[in-house]
Amino acid sequence: MDENRKIISLDEFLSQLNDGADFSQIELHDLELAQTTAHDLLFRHCTFVNVDMTDVDWEGLNCHSSKFVNCRFMDANLEKAVFENCDFFNPEASAGCNFMRANLRFGSFKKCNISGCVFEGADVFRISIQDSNAIGTKFFRAKFNGSAKLVKNVLRYADLRGADLAKCSVSQNDLVWATLDEADFTQADLMGSDLGGATTRYTKFAGADLRGAVLTSFDIRTLDIEGAKIFESQMRRLLENCELIIFPDHH
Repeated sequence: MDENRKIISLDEFLSQLNDGADFSQIELHDLELAQTTAHDLLFRHCTFVNVDMTDVDWEGLNCHSSKFVNCRFMDANLEKAVFENCDFFNPEASAGCNFMRANLRFGSFKKCNISGCVFEGADVFRISIQDSNAIGTKFFRAKFNGSAKLVKNVLRYADLRGADLAKCSVSQNDLVWATLDEADFTQADLMGSDLGGATTRYTKFAGADLRGAVLTSFDIRTLDIEGAKIFESQMRRLLENCELIIFPDHH
């Protein structure tokens, strides 16, 4: 335990849980907070361990430099929530927190560790995820609805199957070995992203900006890539992936 943090009981926490409450340097362990309601909460330098926040209504939550270990946010209303410098990954269990079906509309994660977290079926309309670690994070069936901003993240091994990221900013991400099957990146900005080893079965890249992206595993024979933007230097690698033998022009 951080010596500057105070472990508080369920009764102590609930007695202070009101709209606009400000919690700083507290620790909560093995508590049941499911279905509690409080808007515009502020958490600073807090730690939550084995805390059940299923179906809470914490709209407008603002959370800074806090840690969540084995916490559950299933079906939670976290609309407009802001997380900055927060850690949701438990290295001992190699697992993240569970946000399955949570409402994260208009939410943001900045400089966070959401590796191993589960966002399956979550409403992530207009979500912003930036400068964060999201290794192995599961976004399967997450509802981006062509409205997200995912920039400068480590999304290695992430599951983005079926994600609708059309016209979204998805630039400068590490998507190595990510699962992108049936995802829609139509007219998305993927500039500078590394898609090496990513699976792309039935993935759409039509009109996408792929300039500077690493496309070593792309087979353009199986992709919807019409109108995509690439640099001339990328073209040769894409043609080689089609097993064409390219000779220099003779003058």
